[in-house]
Amino acid sequence: MKKGLKGVITIVFLGAFVAMLLAGCGDFREQALEAQSRIDEALRRAEIAEDAASRNAGLIINLEHRIEALEVSLAELQVSAPSN
Repeated sequence: MKKGLKGVITIVFLGAFVAMLLAGCGDFREQALEAQSRIDEALRRAEIAEDAASRNAGLIINLEHRIEALEVSLAELQVSAPSN
């Protein structure tokens, strides 16, 4: 009788252990999906930042050209203006 009881207890513990493993696997799957979602969001934000950086670089280059043109115009005006 004691061997039968040990077998039943062993089966119950094994069943509980398997149930905990399966529940844990579900939790890992959920965590993996959440991690993938965070990675996707980070990639999307990185693409947006890259696009913004590219636009900003273009604007900076345009402003540098405008400043150079203004400096040339100022130099020409200083040369051609009568001295006080």
